[in-house]
Amino acid sequence: MSKIGKMNVSPKSLYTPFTELLILIVIITFFFIFTSQVRELDLGKIFSTFLNASFGSVDNFGRALMKMTFIMVPALGLTIAFKCGAWNVGGEGQIALGAIAATGVGLFLPFNLPSILTIILIFITAFVLGGGYAAIAGYMREKWGVTEIVVTVMQSIIALALVNYLCSGPWKEPAGYIKRTPAIPADLALPSVLGLSAFFIIGLIMIPLVHMLINKTTLGYEMRVVGYNKKIAVPHKLNVTKLVILSMFISGGICGITGAGIVTGEIYRMQVGLTGNFGFYAIAALFMAREKAKYTIFSSFLLAVIYQGVLGLATLGIPRMLGDILIGITFIVAILPEIRLRLKR
Repeated sequence: MSKIGKMNVSPKSLYTPFTELLILIVIITFFFIFTSQVRELDLGKIFSTFLNASFGSVDNFGRALMKMTFIMVPALGLTIAFKCGAWNVGGEGQIALGAIAATGVGLFLPFNLPSILTIILIFITAFVLGGGYAAIAGYMREKWGVTEIVVTVMQSIIALALVNYLCSGPWKEPAGYIKRTPAIPADLALPSVLGLSAFFIIGLIMIPLVHMLINKTTLGYEMRVVGYNKKIAVPHKLNVTKLVILSMFISGGICGITGAGIVTGEIYRMQVGLTGNFGFYAIAALFMAREKAKYTIFSSFLLAVIYQGVLGLATLGIPRMLGDILIGITFIVAILPEIRLRLKR
């Protein structure tokens, strides 16, 4: 086993981000070749359609940047929990809770506030609800030894079911058959900057904030110590239970504001499927970035391009299921080195 000071040398030398990118390019190429043969389509047409979905126009590029934001922000949140050794894989559910909070405040706030204050309240509520939901998993892990992986996955199922219930029942838009709520008031929509929702700017601002929290603060140091080895944390008199629960709360809270960002900056209502699997893509982005906040923008953009490209391929009659296979393989490529590293510890 490597010494603590050299713990990252061996894995990086065997499996670098550049190697990972090459593997993904090879996989995508073989996927396109396979698809062209099965669907009897021109290989060049598949490549161009895939890339045009993100780079073919200013609008397409803007959509790719927004998808990147909805993957990047929860990835930043998950990074905090993972650094503390807590595997928060429930970002999807926490995004859903944030969307519920945003919609609930936007539609049913019982008193009038200026628009800017209501928007702030929406994001605070989304943060608290998403964070509190994740903190439950952290508490159960530390109190009763229940693995947070299972709890957060089950929480996601519950949260998504709640979105479906609200959108098809109590909060359903009176007219129409789509499972969605009425639109939030127009003055609660986030402003656009160069055609992009202001949530894109929020996402960019969060990169240095999360990086500083993890690497430049005492709290971040303590979380990293707990995440590396609990046995080291005990002699330093660190409150492991408190740190795990707090890391899960902050992690889930950031995922929660992603849900608020989708509601206030993208679809302006809540509807079934609004989470877009962004919470799951965020896990892949986290691992591709090697749990480093400053690199999540790159891994999230790559996944956003794949996400948009898969949607574009649907215009050629390529089933979405084939695209999901590609995304699943991407996730496996991203997570393998992290599993290998943790097994070595």
